[in-house]
This record gives sequence, structure tokens and C-alpha cells, in this order.
Amino acid sequence: MVSEFMENTVRQGSGRPFIAARFDNDCIHRHTLNYKNIPYKTEWVEYPDIEKRCKELGIRPTTVLPHFTRYTLPAIHDSATNIYMADSAPIAEYLEKQYPDTPTVFPNGTQGLQLFFEDSINIHLEPLYPFILPEVFHILNPISQEFYRRTREKAYKKTLEELVLKGEEAVDAWAKSKAGFSKVAERYAKCQTQGPFLMGDTVSWADFVLSGDLIWYRCALGEDSEKWQEIRTWDGGFWGRFVDAMKKFEQVK
Repeated sequence: MVSEFMENTVRQGSGRPFIAARFDNDCIHRHTLNYKNIPYKTEWVEYPDIEKRCKELGIRPTTVLPHFTRYTLPAIHDSATNIYMADSAPIAEYLEKQYPDTPTVFPNGTQGLQLFFEDSINIHLEPLYPFILPEVFHILNPISQEFYRRTREKAYKKTLEELVLKGEEAVDAWAKSKAGFSKVAERYAKCQTQGPFLMGDTVSWADFVLSGDLIWYRCALGEDSEKWQEIRTWDGGFWGRFVDAMKKFEQVK
């Protein structure tokens, strides 16, 4: 049995549907667990409690720099091996080795290529972040709202309200976001032979990474929002089809 530790940050009743844990990285390894059909249970952790909980469990920080140590989720504990670890990519690599009889997320020896593709995805989707970061605050539980505001405003040297794009700046950023999404869709179009995934009808790590990002955007913007519904139509409806194909891996256990 695998225990996963997730960020319990989404406020119930926020008016924005919340699907599959929290956002991005948290969802990547949940997709992996669901795809591999590995039994697991979830423990939810609020933003300000992450460092304390990781230290209690002996989970190492994912970033260690001079004068800066960062503890992040997701993390897992595998009771079969008593292993504790954090960060989605190392978790996926561990699950591949520990559970070799389950479906692989790196088919045909593509691990290196898929990890490289992950970096490419992040670069192309980054223009959308200014639309996402201020909105995340509104779907957090109060205890995590304070942490989110304090840390993000320190990082960006602006208030969350000042981060909201307006006027021509918003129009330009939205156009850049659409162009970035199209770059990713082009990569998929070149690789696909059949099916909605990067490798056609075979789902893989890169799909989980992309799906995790999209879940983050959907939660922040709101599933019924004009912006999210527009994103679904981009690139001939590719994004809506991809999101729908990935929903079967979103189950929270």
C-alpha cells in the first residue's frame, strides 16, 4: 500500500469545481498510481504544514540551496519498502522499478525523451501563468490563503491584485498563451498516429505532466469560465479532447 501526501488547499464551496487533488505536480503522480492500479490512500496537508509534515516523516527537501531549503509535495510512503520520497519524477522512476509488472509510464525506453519534453511543455505554457496565479488564491482554504499570498507576493514583489493583467497587457498575454498552447499541440500532432495521447493510443508520463498543468488551469479559472471553455476549443478542439481523455486517471482515493 502506498500512502500519498497531497496539498489540501482547495476550499469547498468555492464555486469552482475541484477535480483530482490539487494541481499540476500533485496530479502527475496520482495519474501514475491510477494508471498502474497501485493501491494507495491520500493524506491531505495544508500549505503551511508541508515542511513540518515532511520533517516528521523524514522526507527530504526537494530544493537545497544556500540559505534556502524547500519542502514540497507530492510525496509518498511505500509500506512495502518503508520508502519515503518527494517530487513527481523521482516518484515515477521509483514506481517503475518497484512495480515492474504494472503498465509503464515510459514505454519503449522513452524516459529521457519524456523528461525533456516536460521541460518543453513548461516553457510553452508559461505565458498563461499570469492568468492563473492570482486566481489560485480564491480557491484555497483560509489557512493556505495566507501562506500563498505571503510567499507569492514576496516572490513577485507585487500584491496578488497587482498581478492581475488588464487592458492591452491582458490581450497580448492571452495571445501569447494561445500561441504557446499551439506549439504543444503541434508536437502532439507530429507524434500521434491514432488516439489522443503523445504516443497515439498509449498514455505516458508526458501526458500526465500536461494533464497536471491543465488541471491546475481548470481549477484556477473555473471549469465553466469563459477562459477555460475557450482553451478547450483551441487548436481545433485538441485541448478539450485531450482533457476529456485524461479524466479517467483523475480519481482520488
